[in-house]
Amino acid sequence: MRLWDAEIGDLQQTLEGHSSSALAVIFSPDGRRLASGSDDKTVRLWDAETGALQQTLKGHSDSVVAVTFSPDGRRLASGSNDKTVRLWDSHTGVLQQTLEVSSSVLAVTFSPNGRRLITNLGSIDLENRSSEFMKTTSLSSYSMDKDRTWITWKGHNVLWLPPEYRPTCHMFQDDVLAMGHSSGRVTVIRFKPDVSPLTE
Repeated sequence: MRLWDAEIGDLQQTLEGHSSSALAVIFSPDGRRLASGSDDKTVRLWDAETGALQQTLKGHSDSVVAVTFSPDGRRLASGSNDKTVRLWDSHTGVLQQTLEVSSSVLAVTFSPNGRRLITNLGSIDLENRSSEFMKTTSLSSYSMDKDRTWITWKGHNVLWLPPEYRPTCHMFQDDVLAMGHSSGRVTVIRFKPDVSPLTE
């Protein structure tokens, strides 16, 4: 990865360490650190000023495609194609929680109060500790496969996406799907609630 001076376009830093494509990157709230997720299944934390590698976080079994800091900067969440969200102590690199979900986690962000995680699959309550794994709320029956080729309903392929409609990012909210495309276009699809799209 490379950091550039936005005003004059000069290269400031080249951050080397990932052994495969960097798929996600985000600054900490104070701007002093940078987190990156990669196809090499790791999350790396960097000093944004010097470019020094601070931590390599290992644990995911597939590509890490989303990373985000909590509003106070103390926690880092990573979403992966391995169908988990992992919560880390952003200072020590210690894994705090592994949250299992139903599909690839392609987008993740903390709520402003840090009590929930908003993902492309729904919202995860981080304070509900009554179950072994945190449960998602407002979770759509619809999802998208790993290759972003099919929209699925309860694990069944129901809508094939032509190449020009395959998204670079997407988000489900109940029965509504929003997709962003490399062209800059945004597509919104609304499904009929509580109606099976499968033919008998």
